[in-house]
Amino acid sequence: PFGFPGGDGSGEAPTPRGADVRVDLDLSLEELYLGTTVKVTRDKMTLAPAPGKRKCNCRQRVVTRQIGPGMYQQYTEDECDECDAVKLVREASEVEVTVEPGTRPGREVRFFEEGEPEVDGDPGDLVFVVRQAGHPRFARVDGVEEARLRSSGKRAGGGGGEEGKRKQKKKNKRQQIPGMPQNDDDDERTAIPESGGDDLALEVSIPLVDALVGFSTKIKHLDGHAVPIATKGVTRPGDVVTLVGEGMPRAPARESGDGDDDYEEEQQQQRNKKKGDGKNNKKGSRGDLHVTFTIDFPGSLTEKQKSVVREHFKAPPRDEL
Repeated sequence: PFGFPGGDGSGEAPTPRGADVRVDLDLSLEELYLGTTVKVTRDKMTLAPAPGKRKCNCRQRVVTRQIGPGMYQQYTEDECDECDAVKLVREASEVEVTVEPGTRPGREVRFFEEGEPEVDGDPGDLVFVVRQAGHPRFARVDGVEEARLRSSGKRAGGGGGEEGKRKQKKKNKRQQIPGMPQNDDDDERTAIPESGGDDLALEVSIPLVDALVGFSTKIKHLDGHAVPIATKGVTRPGDVVTLVGEGMPRAPARESGDGDDDYEEEQQQQRNKKKGDGKNNKKGSRGDLHVTFTIDFPGSLTEKQKSVVREHFKAPPRDEL
């Protein structure tokens, strides 16, 4: 069978639909960790009555016309109803956008038929796209390997030359553990792109003495709760400690204003399958926190201090390496 305009073989044109309205929703990492509800006021175009009449519900009708003996011509013509006239008016409306704890950047919260109106058709949707602001301490990652790469600066493209030195200098500006000596320089790690995973990465700098003899302290988390962390042995630069269950909450698979999104659910299931079916991958669980250590070496030592260090570590002089 051959169809006419409409594409589905029915001969009827598809119902026109208004355009979707897409809005970036900028949220802090704290808001994504805890979940939040944001009230958004927007100017929305709506249809209102207007004086007069107009053609509406137009559809195409197939007309067959005889143009000669045994000769026929087929063509389509519009057939419309008569409706009351309408006009577009702008009005303010308020929308409450609920973002679940652990929502990943790029996720969409959709409000059906809240977009641009369409005369004699269906309105489009209003779509909020979650965007995450950079954080001076924590970064979202997918696993410990990405945390290591982030720490080493490889994802920032660091290398040789002056550019590499500049990025290395930025990389060396570390976040200190609360209660330990602070570095007043700004943390530049927010310049490195984040994957938006369920794990968190944190770089902390510890004094040399703590790196040698061990330490016990606490890390202030995004919601303010204290996370204990301790070491007993020697800590080397770049060592990583993983704190299980102290990452981002794993958000529900579906997020929309007032409907379901099977595609997003399928995507979440695929991500969980890749990570395994362990306890931490179940709905309502959390990712992990990967803490990478850097060592705060003293800027210089006196001759007496050098002598004490050599004596203590029994380090003989060496003419060559």
